Amino acid sequence: MNSSQNLDIRTVLDILEAQVLSYTGKRLTKAERIVIEGSWHGKDYKEIASDSGYSGYYLQQEVGPQLWTTLSKVIGNGVQVKKITLKNILLKLGKEHCIKLEASKLDDDCLVGKTRIYGDLPKAAFFLW
Repeated sequence: MNSSQNLDIRTVLDILEAQVLSYTGKRLTKAERIVIEGSWHGKDYKEIASDSGYSGYYLQQEVGPQLWTTLSKVIGNGVQVKKITLKNILLKLGKEHCIKLEASKLDDDCLVGKTRIYGDLPKAAFFLW
């Protein structure tokens, strides 16, 4: 996967969900996922509410503040995560994840068939019980 071309909101939400679960022990709620997805697409709370069936007040006053606090702790790296900065932070998170994934594949692949043994192998008798 190219680190930036294939990043969409579903992929990024899966990466974010894993980080939030690891940090808090809880999954993102449906309302939190809706706010994140709406923010990704540049929607305001009123638009997110009309698309989702939740009230704008609930999303903006109940879900949003707690969500931004949690995300600041989990992925903020010292920066406060806000609705307006969320997409850039998530893109960075997704790219870092993809780079680590690609690097882990390279590490495994580069060792296949290239392992060298220096010196004598230990005698099998030393490992028998």
